[in-house]
Amino acid sequence: MGLTLRPFALASVLFAVTAAAGPSLEGSYGGRDLGVLQLSTSIGGEVTGKAKKGGACNFKPDTPVLSAAWQGNVLVGHLTLCLTGSGCPSEKRVPFLAVWQAGTLAGDVKLLPGCRSPALPDQRLELSPSNGDDRGSKGPGPSAESVAKRAMTEKEREAYLKSQLQQGVDELNRRDYKQARHTFETAMESGADNSVVYMGLGVAMVRMGDSAKGIETLTRATQLAKAERNNAVLGQTLFNLACAHATLGKEQDALANLRQAAKFMGPKDLETALDEERDLDALKDNPEYRSFAASVHLDAAKASKKRGGP
Repeated sequence: MGLTLRPFALASVLFAVTAAAGPSLEGSYGGRDLGVLQLSTSIGGEVTGKAKKGGACNFKPDTPVLSAAWQGNVLVGHLTLCLTGSGCPSEKRVPFLAVWQAGTLAGDVKLLPGCRSPALPDQRLELSPSNGDDRGSKGPGPSAESVAKRAMTEKEREAYLKSQLQQGVDELNRRDYKQARHTFETAMESGADNSVVYMGLGVAMVRMGDSAKGIETLTRATQLAKAERNNAVLGQTLFNLACAHATLGKEQDALANLRQAAKFMGPKDLETALDEERDLDALKDNPEYRSFAASVHLDAAKASKKRGGP
């Protein structure tokens, strides 16, 4: 698929985030109705937490509750929580984002629609070093409360989501499609809702053999790119859709998407994509495709000559 070979279209919407990693969390941390957790941080920076005592979910001691990793200064991971609500599972791993400040780890937890957890009645995570009781320490008082209310600034959330998208693109380029799918899905769970995350997820799905779902996701990416007026991503997504249809033998759908992609991709970029993308080999005997490819090569040659190229 095109995204694995040509990340050029992402330059205007992605950037690498270089922020200091968060602290090494070790020992007992209290989380209000979450109870007391025993946290530990591996050499690689992965944070895990096991139930120690207390908490509205009444987990048995040593039950794994938290797993996360630092992305810059943002802790990204999942919590296992008990849930209530019609149609809700009794227990579920749910995503969270948190930051560390003033001795408190505070952030937002995303529950399933219509569900609540007695362990986090306000869907807000707040962990600070425990003083030994079941509720845990509140840390330095007002400053910890202000951190909990703030949770994560929009700037921090935006930086994290952009770093996740860049990570997903890098994983696609390394052909680690399973991990890329996980990264893009995690970004979506954390609030990413744009053309890039849908394009990346769609490519990963197609590469993993889930072509129908991948095409559906890529189609959603084109809709978002149009709404965002992001022609660079729109052109590349249409190209990826063409590749997906070609692998399924849907030649007319592939050709239709290629013609649309040509409206948003530069002739030289499109020429390079056509020359390098092996998914389109399925179209090489199609006269319409050969005519289209010849036209692209001609336009690329004209553009190169106009710029003073050979």
